[in-house]
Amino acid sequence: MEKHPIQVHEGKGVKLPFDPSKLYYRLLPNGEKIHRKWLSYSIELNKVYCSCCMAFGGKDNRDSTFITGHDVTPKHIYKSLETHENSHYHELAAKTAFQCLIGLLIKYRYIEISILLHRNIDIYY
Repeated sequence: MEKHPIQVHEGKGVKLPFDPSKLYYRLLPNGEKIHRKWLSYSIELNKVYCSCCMAFGGKDNRDSTFITGHDVTPKHIYKSLETHENSHYHELAAKTAFQCLIGLLIKYRYIEISILLHRNIDIYY
């Protein structure tokens, strides 16, 4: 997961077969854009991947093209991405990823507080 997301942008001789502002961002009805931080693109394979589903997807969804690599065809990629994003499997994987992240943040915050408390006790005594 530390290597994801890989979100390639045009420039330096790179021409993408999709619009990065449409693929990497979800447009809400109110005009707000939400960054799809979970979406990765392989320029070598011309495929997109869902980092959440790759790491936290259930065994029932292991053959999803967003885990094995979904071909990027400009005509269909945006609809396929929207369908995946609204799927039950993606929702469960995203919730699991979020719970893990919150758990890690709480754990590290607890460790940080414990260190500060011990440091203060050492200083006091």
